[in-house]
Amino acid sequence: MKKTVRFSFERRTAFCFFIIVLLLFVCFLRIFTIILSPKYKVAASEGHHYIIDAGNLRGTIFDRNMHPITNAGEKTMAAVLPTPRTLAVLRGVLNDEEILNVAEKIKEDKPFLITLPEEVTCDGIICFKVPENLAAEQNAVHLVGYCDASGHGVTGLQSSFDDLLNLDGKITVSYAKDGHSNVLRGIEGVLENTSNVLNTGVISTLDINIQRILESATKTIKKGCAIVCEAKTGEILAAVSLPSFSPHNIEAATESPDSPLLNRIFCSYNIGSVFKPCAGISAMTNGVAAVFSHTCLGNVTIDGHTFNCHKLSGHGKVSLDSALALSCNTFFYRLGILTGAESLYKTATVFGFGSSITLCNKMSTYNESITPLKTLKASNSALANLAIGQGELLASPLTLLNLYNAIANEGKYYTPTLIKGTMKNGKISEEKPAAPTKAMSKECAEKIKNYLNGVIENGTGTKAKPENTTAAGKTATAETGWKNKKGELISQAWFCGFFPLESPKYTVVILAEDSVSGGEDCAPVFKTIAEKMTEAGY
Repeated sequence: MKKTVRFSFERRTAFCFFIIVLLLFVCFLRIFTIILSPKYKVAASEGHHYIIDAGNLRGTIFDRNMHPITNAGEKTMAAVLPTPRTLAVLRGVLNDEEILNVAEKIKEDKPFLITLPEEVTCDGIICFKVPENLAAEQNAVHLVGYCDASGHGVTGLQSSFDDLLNLDGKITVSYAKDGHSNVLRGIEGVLENTSNVLNTGVISTLDINIQRILESATKTIKKGCAIVCEAKTGEILAAVSLPSFSPHNIEAATESPDSPLLNRIFCSYNIGSVFKPCAGISAMTNGVAAVFSHTCLGNVTIDGHTFNCHKLSGHGKVSLDSALALSCNTFFYRLGILTGAESLYKTATVFGFGSSITLCNKMSTYNESITPLKTLKASNSALANLAIGQGELLASPLTLLNLYNAIANEGKYYTPTLIKGTMKNGKISEEKPAAPTKAMSKECAEKIKNYLNGVIENGTGTKAKPENTTAAGKTATAETGWKNKKGELISQAWFCGFFPLESPKYTVVILAEDSVSGGEDCAPVFKTIAEKMTEAGY
């Protein structure tokens, strides 16, 4: 009996000892983990060091060729230990106002950061390069977006991919402190850069060189937008919304009456005659266009109401090709009614009219609309208005890409895209392209394509004709029913087209808000874009 008790006691003692050892091991492991953690290192470092934070680093938005659109530039910064010697050196590179600011910082007798126009060499000054995530004049600024004071994306791709782009890394400079928390003199600071901004980011479909061509070509447009798209893939190569803004001066942009922060690429507008090819496609598909003839007298009566052509004296006898070239309204009024509500509505919705387009998270078109089929069936007036792109039809520039890409690409189109993939820590994940939409026959697309060539050869778009390549397109001057501050009716001017004609590579959509006409305000911009891109070898 005594042996049993003793044995039980020894087992309990051993078990208790094991538990104590296990708890000690867990405690040591926990302490070891805390010591190795970045937060502990920072806390410990801050206890013995004076740390200057040069800001968080942010991932890069690339173009299709992996050229950085953001983080494309860098600035020279310096961590300065205040001494008479460092102040003397700074006087040689800074202006008077900047020197006064430096003098105020030196009074605090602590190391400080400053941006320099150039690198300097001096004990007590550590110069280093910092990536400039957003330039003062940022290319593709509306698609790229901007960040708030905390470094998080607010709009555009900066917002859509904020979780990916918002890196944990930062640039810091640390200085050793003595027991009284004073910075030790004579000991240089230590620079630490904890992230590679070119190692993580978003790969867009944009081409930075085409983007620059587009931004230069659209300087004549005060308010509006323009897009260049790859016709065969739907990939957006360049896009600009006007007026532009600086991501470093958002306050000025918010105060501007022209709303520069508004990304007009995603807005919906009255589109007018650039919709007429859609009406023509519908009529060709159901056989109406082949048997329809019309003589334009300048107006036509529908449901007891007079509908005017933009040429009040009339165009005379016209067919689909000449009606597109001359943008004859009365032809399309009649053509739309003969085509029928269901056919025209179905064709329009195949191209995406009335539906929203999403490029990526938080980047979608809005207010897209089309006259309801029920209304079109009940009213020839509504049907006639839709045939010329008016009435309740509102569409974004992105939606118009669907129509003109299909004409350029043998009857099929890919919904516009902006993202080719993402990259994290050097590893690229590619986006899978969506399937194309077959919107019309190859033969129909070929005919409409050649008819649209007539627009720039001898129609309303002659100012769009490039000198060094061939092209096709359509003008529009869409009535809005609104008036500007001067009491004048507001019209939206458009040109949609593609080039080269024989085998189109690029589709272009241009909008100029509150303008004279598509032929006057947008066609010349298309001409410049086509010529400059051709000169550049695209």
